[in-house]
Amino acid sequence: MPNENNNIKQTHIFLIKVPYLHLFKGEQVNMFPIGVATIAAVLRKNNFPITFLDPENQNMTTDGVVKKIKQEKPAVVGVSCVSANYNLALEYLKAAKEIGAYTVLGGNHASSGDPKKLLEQAPYVDFLLFGEADYTVLELCEFLEQKRTDFENILGLAYRKGSSVQLNGRRPFIDDIDKIPPPVWDLVDMNKYTVSNFMWRGKGAVPLMTSRGCPTFCIFCATSQVNGRKFRAQSAERIVRDIEHLLKKYGTKYIVFVDDIFTINKDRVRKFCELMIEKKINVKWFCLARVNTVDKDLLVMMKKAGCNWIEYGIEAGDEEVLKTLKKGITLDQARETFKATKKAGIKTLGTFMFGNPGETRETMEKTIKVAIELNPDIAQFSLIAPLPGTELWEKYKGSLYLLKDDLENSTTYGINTQSSDLGYVHRDFSAEELQEVLSSAFKRFYLRPTYAFGQVLKMRSLHDFLYLLEGAQTVSKQLVNINLKKFFFRPVKPSETAVGG
Repeated sequence: MPNENNNIKQTHIFLIKVPYLHLFKGEQVNMFPIGVATIAAVLRKNNFPITFLDPENQNMTTDGVVKKIKQEKPAVVGVSCVSANYNLALEYLKAAKEIGAYTVLGGNHASSGDPKKLLEQAPYVDFLLFGEADYTVLELCEFLEQKRTDFENILGLAYRKGSSVQLNGRRPFIDDIDKIPPPVWDLVDMNKYTVSNFMWRGKGAVPLMTSRGCPTFCIFCATSQVNGRKFRAQSAERIVRDIEHLLKKYGTKYIVFVDDIFTINKDRVRKFCELMIEKKINVKWFCLARVNTVDKDLLVMMKKAGCNWIEYGIEAGDEEVLKTLKKGITLDQARETFKATKKAGIKTLGTFMFGNPGETRETMEKTIKVAIELNPDIAQFSLIAPLPGTELWEKYKGSLYLLKDDLENSTTYGINTQSSDLGYVHRDFSAEELQEVLSSAFKRFYLRPTYAFGQVLKMRSLHDFLYLLEGAQTVSKQLVNINLKKFFFRPVKPSETAVGG
């Protein structure tokens, strides 16, 4: 909260999380928008009046958001979006420009694309934030409060100057992220947010991001465009303090750690687990890890501290494809880690992709077999999507992946990766072939009698029973979606010209 001894500033700021649930074909998970809420916390700590809008949480239509902007007439309207909901973000910013507000675009789409190109194509955007934006937006709002126009002094900012677009240098990443205030949990109804039902059902689940920066080099991942590759983490004490606050004020019962890799620093995880155990904090939690960042002893401690689910990205069942993807793991490491995780009593989610560079029918068959061998509690199968800003995009766009026009503004691109609705043509595989692989993977993994029997044996509660029942329904729907979906792939003809090639 702002310091009561300080004067509240005059610049009223609207921060909006752009809706995206309508883009998904599967489970509708409305998770708390921790990124936008953290920026709101930074601004509020510095005495800016904030209105925080999350239309999906607050049951607001697009017209409702536009009406509120025009009624309250904020000085600044900032939106955060990914590539898939970029067009909707522009609708909000257009409404803001009509009432004379400064308009600011942030989020993954702003950081992954070409800032100059985005501003040149988007007349309703005054400022674009790229990279880690917590203090870029604060500095920008301070300038606007003071009516300063020397925006060239703000790192991490692209802006309009007359008829031209100016691009400033990148802002250095924040080293001590303990100093960043907790998100503004009190500005929305926390009970309306959800996480995947396999983790937690109903009220009381909250995401936390306790680190930034991923030091790995997976060619398909765009997270480094925002947070870089240098790993920077909150202390174990800070994490526990935030959890204690959530438990006391909101009755939180489940924590979803959304760090790219929660377990990179084993010592930090051990300290966190020790504190959770010592303080007898009764909360379950989920995290993402890599198979080469945990060990048997750590997994046992994590389980004792409340961890009941871990997601591991495997992606491919062929060692050469893994090297091409720059995963930095081996299949033997995956086998050892899945065995140790199950022995510790922690459930596993494994992710697997098809259509990767260097892929053949044989390598995709290997991936299905590896998924069955590892036997996670949930296997997530998808088709790879080359996202703007990734090495995959830069290296294979226009050759392996023949992209449709204007994909950077697509309203589905990169979202529905479990169907054939991807918006690109694969050079080596037809739509029918990729659809067949996806369908085969789901059927062969989930329709095994040993899988069903194993899941039944693990049931310990009503939640487990409902999760298993809903899981069966989800797989059935997914198979229908795969088999009936209108094809966006087609066989490549020699005469076709690739976009961006």
